Amino acid sequence: MKNIVSIEGSPDSVGCGIAVEDLGAKAMAQLLDLHENTATADNRNQLLNQFYSWAHQLKLADGAHYSGPGEKPHWTAGTQCQHSSSHQLVVQGVMLGTVTLSRQEHYGASELAILERAALCVSKGLRLFDRLDKLEASSSHDPLTGLLNRTALDEHLDREIARALRHGSRLSLMLLDADNFKEINDQLGHLVGDHVLRTLADLMRAECRETDAVYRLGGDEFVILLPETGRDQAIFAARRLRNRLAHQPASSYFLDAEDEGFIVRQPPRFSIGVAELDPAHPSKESLINEADAQMYRAKAKGTGRVE
Repeated sequence: MKNIVSIEGSPDSVGCGIAVEDLGAKAMAQLLDLHENTATADNRNQLLNQFYSWAHQLKLADGAHYSGPGEKPHWTAGTQCQHSSSHQLVVQGVMLGTVTLSRQEHYGASELAILERAALCVSKGLRLFDRLDKLEASSSHDPLTGLLNRTALDEHLDREIARALRHGSRLSLMLLDADNFKEINDQLGHLVGDHVLRTLADLMRAECRETDAVYRLGGDEFVILLPETGRDQAIFAARRLRNRLAHQPASSYFLDAEDEGFIVRQPPRFSIGVAELDPAHPSKESLINEADAQMYRAKAKGTGRVE
């Protein structure tokens, strides 16, 4: 694997041609220091800050910035200068972004060789954070819809209940259950059912506020957590969401079924139970149980009800 280097404003722009064994004992010691420092980083920004500090101490950089693949710079340090050394960070064919160091003086060939090896060390650290992110996402997200899952709900409820009690704010929760999803699965098949669930997830995300969070508990059950929201406001939001889902064109749910010549039936209908955190009994179990009880009251009154 070879790290790709491009230099702007420098006569040394066509590679440095120095093998790592020719860098010398001092340079190798400097790289070892970098490896030890970055190995203790807890996140990407800390890793990049340690890389910049290392380069700055060696007078290899007065400024730096990093961009993810196809992104504008979202991490910067120091002062950007005239001459720069840009390094594409690639590990096992995976493009992780580009880090650029700059200073007032031109970069020499031996300096570029050190930076190239240093960028490789940063690449490996960023790749590790990428893998950790994917592992965390897979443990907290539903693979079918991309929504948060029950594990994430348990964690977020603990945090939001503690915050509500600490600040004296209100917290509400919606529990949604499809009234006719079994009919959809039985008549049109599970592939169409999966398509419907993904469409529902997209609609719920679009309808909710940025401060709200949407979860799939499993099957056709969903939860929406509404921080700083009382029951009356949550019921209003639930009715608005119910109407949005009910009046969505059937083709958006059953596009695949239409292509196969299936009979398109009415969109999914939801019963929604709403509960607000009771400060006298501030547990996630009581909040979920109350929303569940309200949802069954809604079902008992017919389809597409909010209680």
